[in-house]
Amino acid sequence: SRFPRDTDARVNIQLSELNPGRTATWHIHNGIVYFVLLRGLISLQYEGRIEHYTAGDVYTEPVGVVHRAVNPHPEVAASLVGFWVTPVDQQHITETEAPTWIPV
Repeated sequence: SRFPRDTDARVNIQLSELNPGRTATWHIHNGIVYFVLLRGLISLQYEGRIEHYTAGDVYTEPVGVVHRAVNPHPEVAASLVGFWVTPVDQQHITETEAPTWIPV
């Protein structure tokens, strides 16, 4: 029920790394995205909450919600595989300005 009903939806599979102590940009997803964390740690910062994941976890990030990923580990890069399903007329992500709220 969470997948777009558009048969022309774009699918992307991406291998990413987030270096130790680094933070991704603030962004929103314009479609469904699932991640498999292969190595390391990831913390997702949302308004009012933080979610923590470790190697072997599979997680999703909500559509249209401002957030960013942080690698809290001081030495190990976080390695992830992302599976993106986005309507054909939209980019997979949209970078945003920093929100007015402060992450927890």
